[in-house]
Amino acid sequence: MDQNDMLQMRLDQNYTDYVAGLQGKTADELIALAPEITAAQQLRDELACACSEEDAAILLQFEDPLEKMRGFWIEEQDGCHSEGIGHMIGGLHCRKRFPLPPAKTDIDKPKHTPSRAKWDNGR
Repeated sequence: MDQNDMLQMRLDQNYTDYVAGLQGKTADELIALAPEITAAQQLRDELACACSEEDAAILLQFEDPLEKMRGFWIEEQDGCHSEGIGHMIGGLHCRKRFPLPPAKTDIDKPKHTPSRAKWDNGR
């Protein structure tokens, strides 16, 4: 078993313990903890795979590497997400997943031009 496998086992146990600690919380408390819960889920699913053997060995020095990394992950998620959101919308557009064509805006409307008949009046 390599360091990454051992880290994944530790993360799975840390996550199980974390979820057990959420039992008995009210809906309002869980909603307030949503970013933390999401961070825990993402890290449990992705951290070991993203680590080198050396990184995994460092994280295994902590009893609860999930807790140690969760705060960093939440901080990493703060800030502007416009680039990621634009990427997701582009993905929807490429896959033709929009239910309706985009609405026309004033910018999209062609400018009014006089009809050809007005120009050809004297001919």
